[in-house]
Amino acid sequence: MFCTILTYTQQSINIKVYDEKSSKVYEKEGVLTLSTTNNELKITRDFSRGIEIEGLETGGL
Repeated sequence: MFCTILTYTQQSINIKVYDEKSSKVYEKEGVLTLSTTNNELKITRDFSRGIEIEGLETGGL
């Protein structure tokens, strides 16, 4: 399963989740922050609730 950020604004983010057989676009209000610390990528999300992704046994983003 793969994940691609399609669009990002200050208010929302559209994420495409896909594999060889299907794909789905999720839209979520909130902020996604990318930063680096000691040459390591850090991704911080500030969503009111996480994004539940169908097909994942352990939840989502």
